[in-house]
Amino acid sequence: MANRNQSGQDQGGQNRTQQSSSQQSSSQKSSSMEQAQNAGRERNTMGQTESPTSYWRNQYQNEPYYSQGQSFDQYEPAYRTGAEGRSQYSGQRFEEVESNLRSEYESNHGSSTMSWDQGAKQACRAAWDRADQMSASDRDRQSSSDRQSSDRKSSR
Repeated sequence: MANRNQSGQDQGGQNRTQQSSSQQSSSQKSSSMEQAQNAGRERNTMGQTESPTSYWRNQYQNEPYYSQGQSFDQYEPAYRTGAEGRSQYSGQRFEEVESNLRSEYESNHGSSTMSWDQGAKQACRAAWDRADQMSASDRDRQSSSDRQSSDRKSSR
């Protein structure tokens, strides 16, 4: 027989409710942590997440602007500039901010000897466009998830 407190509530049931609430809260925290850990990652064609740097390291030699013999290290600052610029200049077109991106690249290209006009601009644009596509894909996924969640709630 269940123990009852002075108000007649089942203490065992109350404990189960508190545990269930605690588990839900823990699950929500875990989900938030996973989202934070995956921030800045992209989904590859297999649906697995990878960092933008990993993507470009595997892809740069397949790009039309690739110059035979150039290492990834020559392109990486331009890719970084494009990806970071896309979020920094959200809502603007590449052409509108190109001079800013060029300045940022030229200030932060490190040991890369690639000039803006000899490949860095194209690499920057490719990373900009990819970040734009990934952002649109994330919005589509979120919208789909929101619709599914709404459908589940309305069917209850």
